[in-house]
Amino acid sequence: MRSWISAVMNGQKGKATHQPFDLPLDEGEGVAAPCIRPEPANKEALEHLHHSLASMPKPSWVWHEIQAAFAGHASLRDIGRIIAQDTALSAVIIRVANSPAYGLLKPIVDVERAVTHLGSNLVRSVATRHCLDVALFQRPAFFEQQGLWRHAMAVSALAEIIARDVPQCHAGEAATLGLLHDLGRMLLNHVLKTSQSEPSTELLTQRGFLRWESEVAGCSHIEAGVMLAQAWELPEQLIKAIHHHHDPAFDEAENVPEDVRREVFAVYLADLLAIHLKFPGGNPCKTLPHASWEYLLPKTTLSGLSDSQKVGKALWKVYSADM
Repeated sequence: MRSWISAVMNGQKGKATHQPFDLPLDEGEGVAAPCIRPEPANKEALEHLHHSLASMPKPSWVWHEIQAAFAGHASLRDIGRIIAQDTALSAVIIRVANSPAYGLLKPIVDVERAVTHLGSNLVRSVATRHCLDVALFQRPAFFEQQGLWRHAMAVSALAEIIARDVPQCHAGEAATLGLLHDLGRMLLNHVLKTSQSEPSTELLTQRGFLRWESEVAGCSHIEAGVMLAQAWELPEQLIKAIHHHHDPAFDEAENVPEDVRREVFAVYLADLLAIHLKFPGGNPCKTLPHASWEYLLPKTTLSGLSDSQKVGKALWKVYSADM
C-alpha cells in the first residue's frame, strides 16, 4: 500500500528532533544520488531554445487572469467567476470537485461552489495543468507529460504545507513555485520532441540528474525554465526562484537571495518528498539539502513530514484529481 495512503489511514505523526534532514534515502521511492551543479549550458542549445520560443503556444488569457487573481489575494468566489468564463476549464474543475477523494453525498454542479470546495491550491494546480496542457502538450515527449503534472501538483501541495514550518515563508508563493518549478521541462518537451531514454541508476549516482539532463539536452531545465518564464512575463521574483530551485542540494543557504530563500527551500523539500512518496515526475534522484539550510526547519523533520496525515491527505487529493 502506498505510504502516503497509509499515513492517512493510520494518522502517523513524526517526532521532532534536532536533526531536521533525517529522511532515510534508502527507503521509499527514488534513488539516493548527488545533485551536482550542472555545467554552463551549451550556447547552441540556448540559441535553439530561444528561437523555439517563437513557435511556443502561449497560455490562454484565463490562466493569466487566474495567476493575477491569486497573486492579488482575490477571493475564491472571484476566482470562480474567472474560471466560469472558460467552459472546458469549468467542466474540469467540477469533475475534480466530485472525485472520490471528497466522498460527497450530493454532486457539485456549480463552478463557484466547486472552486470553494477544492480550495486555492488544488484550483491553482488543476487550472494551470488544464491551460498549459492545451498550450504545450506534445507527443512523443522527452519527459512524460502526465508524470510531470502529477509531480508538479504534488510539489505545490506539499510546498504549501511545508511553508508553514519554515519561518517567514509565504505559503502561496511556495505553492506557485512548486507548480512551476519544472516549467523548463515543458519547453524541452516542445523543442526535443523525442521520447526520453531512461538513465541508469549507476549513471545517476555518479553524475546526478542535472548533469545527465545537460549532457542529453545541452542545458538543464533550469535555464529552459527561466527562459520560458521570461517569455511569458512571469513575475521577476518567481523567475529568480525558478533559477535557484535546486540550489539547496549543492549550495549554502546564504548564497540564495534572501527574498526567495525560504520559498526555494520549501519547494526543494517538497520536491524531495514527492519523489520519496511516488510522485517523481521523471527525476528519481533524492538528495538531502546542504546542512546550512537546517535552521529553516526548526520544529519538524523530513521524516515527520513524510509520515504526517496532512501530507497523506494532500497527496491523496492530487492522486484523485489526476485519475
